Amino acid sequence: MLSNCLWALPTHSPNRPTYFRDDSSSFDPCDPCFSWREALNWRIGYYGDFVYNREMKRRRYGHQAGIVERVAFTTNGGTLTVNAADWFEFFTMLGTTKFFIRTPNKEEGGESLTLFSPSFSWSIGMRGTIWKYRDLAFGFSGQYFRTYTRANSFLDYRGGTSTFFNDNSKRPFYEWMASFGTSYTFSGTTMSFIPHAALTAS
Repeated sequence: MLSNCLWALPTHSPNRPTYFRDDSSSFDPCDPCFSWREALNWRIGYYGDFVYNREMKRRRYGHQAGIVERVAFTTNGGTLTVNAADWFEFFTMLGTTKFFIRTPNKEEGGESLTLFSPSFSWSIGMRGTIWKYRDLAFGFSGQYFRTYTRANSFLDYRGGTSTFFNDNSKRPFYEWMASFGTSYTFSGTTMSFIPHAALTAS
């Protein structure tokens, strides 16, 4: 019964602000030699989310109009992150998102597939470390994500038919996500391994 109440959501480690922490330099604003340039840094990188099974609510005219099962989507993009004092991060993402919807035919068997064209997507959010003791850390994150869905074609595997859509109108898709998680750093001589576990709500 867990599959009926647990959804697959993009989940990243909320403790990323501490990953590149430099413990040899102390963060002390009361130090007369302190400079905010020591507390702020930024980086750019790749952003990817790959969700293979998701249940979504469908709304029409402001009211719920059913459940859409077995939704998969992929997001690829670039991210810009600003780190503050190795405890908080503010980030933004620009990229593209593509949806797939598999619909099982419960009466006749088989399934169908709805394909969507890639659409521009963006996201903003923040992460923060709440508490850290040596290699163990707890943190939180919040994120707003927005993109558009644009149906391209419909494939019926059982009937062997393919239907292409001429309607090029876009439908907005957006959500808020909040996470709480923990991570532990296994440090080696030349590299570190940092597994994490987190719960994400949308």
